[in-house]
Amino acid sequence: MLDYGFRVTLLTSKKAKLDFEHPRLKVIVKEHRPRAPRALFRLWAKAAGVFSSNFFFWSRRALNHDFDDDVPDLFYGRAWPYGSLIPAYYFSRRFTVPFIAHLSDPIPPPNEPYKGKASIADLQAMLDHASAVTITNPETVEYQQRFTPMDVGSTYVLPHVSPGIHQLPEPEHTTQRYYYIGAIGNRKPVMGTVFAGFQRHLQRYPNANIHFVNAKRHEVVPDVEKLWLQEKIKILPFAEDIKTVLTPATALLSFEPRVENPIWTLTKTVEYLCANRCIFALTSSGSPTQRMLSAFPESAVVVTDYSPEAIADGFDRLAALRPTPEHFAKRLEAMEEFKAENVAEKFAGICRAVLAQAD
Repeated sequence: MLDYGFRVTLLTSKKAKLDFEHPRLKVIVKEHRPRAPRALFRLWAKAAGVFSSNFFFWSRRALNHDFDDDVPDLFYGRAWPYGSLIPAYYFSRRFTVPFIAHLSDPIPPPNEPYKGKASIADLQAMLDHASAVTITNPETVEYQQRFTPMDVGSTYVLPHVSPGIHQLPEPEHTTQRYYYIGAIGNRKPVMGTVFAGFQRHLQRYPNANIHFVNAKRHEVVPDVEKLWLQEKIKILPFAEDIKTVLTPATALLSFEPRVENPIWTLTKTVEYLCANRCIFALTSSGSPTQRMLSAFPESAVVVTDYSPEAIADGFDRLAALRPTPEHFAKRLEAMEEFKAENVAEKFAGICRAVLAQAD
């Protein structure tokens, strides 16, 4: 965005990486803690007459910021959780300037029970006020419309940003080393089945192993111990440089919750696709993940049957893949739309359209 001539004020927390500097970038940091107990914060927010969020205190501190005479021409906020949507919405109303809302995940999530209109009334109010709404894929636009109707003309698909193309050297080994990068979170209910399928896979490929990078031990260890897979499944710490864990991998793993409405485009999947490594994805039938990976059968395996037998077969097919450099080159070329400069170009166009309409 800075390359397109915009001045950017980033109002964020210490959780953000703040080592980037630019003459047109201003960074304002507000403490985000405490974040619990959430139930108390929801009651507190209701008593204060404001929207509640996991970042209740951060939102309050953000809204106390005084822009002096440097009020932005447009506010942009992201969710989920509501997070920065809340101050962006209130600032927009306070200063009478446009507001763009971005939903990186749908609300309510498809793997959680819907609690009715009251549970998303705050979100509906923010989207009704927004000059534009951006969502990561067409499936989520359609899904979100069921719960929070939006102006179709001002709703845009804006994909996740890829961190860049990873041209990695060939692995220095030939055994199957599978890497899962990131948290387990809402995938925990399927992990026992995943490990049961992997155990079957070991009958054909006894040297295979899985490395989980930055997963919480309690989300992995119980199922691993139950199946006596301790020697085959390892947990690694957070990697500051992702290439250090992409490089030794022969394949990269992605697991999604089993849901009736599969609409996620995981940032994990986008990053995997930007690396010259094979991919295994467990996902519900009809998902964006299936749509994306099915375009690259030479380097990706998609499993939509959540059974140990199907997962084992998927791992077997993964181990048998032999993509050429040309196959990866084709895949990397297809990921151009996710590159930061291309997403920024599209977003810059949305911002200009919103500002022109406001004039």
